[in-house]
Amino acid sequence: VVAGKNVNISSQQLIELLKELVADSVGNAAPDILPTDTLAVLGVDSFASLELSLEVQSRLNSQIDFLQDVKPEFSLEEITTRILEKLGKAGV
Repeated sequence: VVAGKNVNISSQQLIELLKELVADSVGNAAPDILPTDTLAVLGVDSFASLELSLEVQSRLNSQIDFLQDVKPEFSLEEITTRILEKLGKAGV
């Protein structure tokens, strides 16, 4: 996974972005999605994961591959941590 250049995003901002993208993908309301919810619980299938991956890549200018780097049992918090690690911003 290759990190994007000049990505400036906090953990909370990334969680909110993921909530928005997942909500759009599966038809839930973003406020109803918790950071502790897993992709599987939210109903994110492999096709939706691909869409999420492409959107995150576009928004963060990075090569985060959900299909390779993220498992259905990961929560949005865990995904956020993995993405920030890939971007070199762990703990931000």
